[in-house]
Order: sequence, then C-alpha cells, then structure tokens
Amino acid sequence: MATQTMSQAEITAFSKKIEDEKNAEGHVARWVYPSMAAAAWGVPEDVVDKLIVDSVVPVRVIENSNEPKVTYVDVACAPIKKEDALRWGRAEPEKITYKVSAPVHLAAAEVMKMPQWDELNKRYAAGERWTSRTQELLDVMGEHMEQVLPNSGNTAGINGILLHAVHTNDAGEAIRIISALGSKKSRSAAKDKDDDSEE
Repeated sequence: MATQTMSQAEITAFSKKIEDEKNAEGHVARWVYPSMAAAAWGVPEDVVDKLIVDSVVPVRVIENSNEPKVTYVDVACAPIKKEDALRWGRAEPEKITYKVSAPVHLAAAEVMKMPQWDELNKRYAAGERWTSRTQELLDVMGEHMEQVLPNSGNTAGINGILLHAVHTNDAGEAIRIISALGSKKSRSAAKDKDDDSEE
C-alpha cells in the first residue's frame, strides 16, 4: 500500500494524465484491482478510490448474486512506475506467470487433475465464489499444495497469496494461481531451474 501523500495539485495533474490516456487512440485497457493500480502507479490507495468515485479512471465492475461486487480499474491509463506490482493482481489469468520449482509445479498439475478441481471450476463458472462448498474444495486442494510450497526463496510470495486465497475462500483467485503454477510455462521455468541447480 502506498503511504505517501499527494497534494491537490498533484492529484489534479495525475487525473489529467488519466483523462488524456484513456481518450488516446489505440489505448488498450489493463484491468487490475484498485490496490494493484495504486502500487503500480506509486500513489496512495485513497487517491485511486477518489478517482473511482469521481469517475476519472475507467472501471469494470463484476457482480452476481453469490459474491460481493469486484471492481477493476484500467491501470494503463497512467504511467506505471512499478510493473512488478501488477504481477499478482491482473484480471487476465492467462497473463500470470511464475518461476517455480519442479515440486510446486507438479503439485499444481496434480491438483488440476483432482475431481475437486473440476467441481470448483464448474461452481465458479456458475457464479459461486465464497460458498461453504467452495471452501471445502479449496481446503482439500490447499492442503495438497501446502505440503510442497516452501516459505522461502522465489516461492515465498506464491505461498502467501495462494494460502491467502485458500484461507479466505477466494475460489477465483485460487483457480488463477493454481492454473498459472500448473501451466506449461511454469513447467519450463521449473525445468530450467532444476537444470541450473545440477550444474
């Protein structure tokens, strides 16, 4: 969370950048959580909240009967100072990539073959996210992942966000993370890392 303060003049100038960029020809939106946009832009979260309330920054709101609404903002509307801040918060799961060790990748791939995985995906696609049944499914898969996720090195962050998703019963976030961990790209990263360690 950004902790610095911004003067009204700075907020006005920042708002102008957003207005100019969102109206620019060829602009391509990048939908992320407001907190991720704040971190990427290097501005306080309350400034982003104000920009949302004042309809300065474009938003996309996802809402259904089974979960609270989720608001995404277009992070591409202002200069991004910290690209890495977007790594965990993208709204487009296919763009999430992680460098992981082989055991972590294999555990994710095994989870994606479990019947609980198929049921979780079906329930999430039908609009379920924070129900007692998704919690039961996530508990099973989370326990499987916890056995191999070390809380050190380049998997510490992954460990934290995945377990947070499991413990808060966030089916959508868990699906995105496990899908990325079990992807072919992460398998290649895991293989490269193992090859390096053998040399």
